[in-house]
Amino acid sequence: MSAPAIIAEATNFQVDRIKETLTTQILRSSDECLRFELQTALQYVRLRPFRYTLCRAVPLDINLPFTIISICITYVIFLMQITHFSE
Repeated sequence: MSAPAIIAEATNFQVDRIKETLTTQILRSSDECLRFELQTALQYVRLRPFRYTLCRAVPLDINLPFTIISICITYVIFLMQITHFSE
């Protein structure tokens, strides 16, 4: 259950490292053409960030296991209250 979330978080970390690398290369580059291409790549990565969602509703990130556990706990408490109410 948590393996896809961990992989998505690792991929997101790598994307952040790519952004940092592009930024440092833009600052260090003296070639105007290369700087323009690096800025274009950085703009593309910023405008289209890495996001993966399940059924276009639940974001797949490191919080997914905690979200599933909290939903399960909520429903267990709800079912306990309903069974207690019906007794």
